[in-house]
Amino acid sequence: MLLHADIKVNNDTVRIYTTHLQSLQLGKKDYEKINKITSAEDSLVSNSRSILSKLKRGISNRSIQADMISDVLEDSPHPVLVAADLNDIPNSYTYHTVRANMQDAFLKKGFGIGRTFTGLSPTLRIDYIFADNRFKIKQFNRIVKNLSDHYMLVADVQLKTPIP
Repeated sequence: MLLHADIKVNNDTVRIYTTHLQSLQLGKKDYEKINKITSAEDSLVSNSRSILSKLKRGISNRSIQADMISDVLEDSPHPVLVAADLNDIPNSYTYHTVRANMQDAFLKKGFGIGRTFTGLSPTLRIDYIFADNRFKIKQFNRIVKNLSDHYMLVADVQLKTPIP
């Protein structure tokens, strides 16, 4: 799903997109298997098979979704902001395809490892705010409150110059 809203800002219009891409759909049993693997309680192979299958399906689906989103973003007649749960990490095809030439607000104004997902790994950054180059990113903040399985991201942005 990809939603957008056109927002009038003074005499300009900006387009804001939001999306949530294919998750891995890991369940309680999957997390138990991951814990067994990491604590070497059981066979790596028997506990990995279903998890690897979900990883493969997720990566494949997100690649298709990322290509579709990229096409839509390129066609925007307005400056673009994207708030996204990509369910993928910054070195992934998904991240690079959706981000394209946009700025990653975390890379511009954030600090640390930028963890956005509260479960599994202490370093998982899978949520993003992207802004095209017509914006200046003024600040970025990650709100560390357990309101969901993701931390909230907040960025202040400003149009650099009025749009002709």
